[in-house]
Amino acid sequence: MKRLIILLSILAALFINIPAEAATLATQIARVREYLYQTDSTNSTYTDTQITEAINQGQDLLSNLLSYSANYENVTSTQLSATTGSVSVSLPSNFKKVINFSSILGKPYIQIKPEETFRLYLATDKDPCFLLSGGVLAFRPAVTARSFFDLTYLKSYAQLTSGADTVMVQSRYLNILTLASVWYVLQADNQQARAANIYKLLTDLITIENNAMINSNVIERVQGVK
Repeated sequence: MKRLIILLSILAALFINIPAEAATLATQIARVREYLYQTDSTNSTYTDTQITEAINQGQDLLSNLLSYSANYENVTSTQLSATTGSVSVSLPSNFKKVINFSSILGKPYIQIKPEETFRLYLATDKDPCFLLSGGVLAFRPAVTARSFFDLTYLKSYAQLTSGADTVMVQSRYLNILTLASVWYVLQADNQQARAANIYKLLTDLITIENNAMINSNVIERVQGVK
């Protein structure tokens, strides 16, 4: 508890001048510069292009580290169709990660590694399985009639290019996105010690968010009710 209080106190001091309302790329660049003590862009060590790349990389890192419960706004579902004999379906354009893939009849498919296709599954098709390959979701066995699949997946964040582009990370995570972006900048600048400290703070905050969201989504049994 003492460590948590200290951590929150540090955050309050760090972000006292950086409100966490919805941001554009331009305002997020300003946040990163403020944290790096590089508020004068004319004489800055880092260009806007470099910081923009760091912010885009930071978005990607954030979606990798956040649990699906904490990253709920980026979790979505869709239905995919396959014709007779098909062994693959195209993925949505905003696809990042599979959360669940199953036939509409509820039959679950196991995700496998590419090398396992030939070593274990190709000859026998003993279990329904799938893998990601070249922008498609390949599956076995082949469908014997027109089929439908339910895909639940994590969406990717849109790449930010213009200063007016809206940052789509949830507003509650904008300060964490700032940390992730600063970490990428410091890594690229070979400031390893400072980068390590930032990454530790970043992952501590992610852990707090993940634990809070997972615990808050648990349905507790009400005492005295059958």
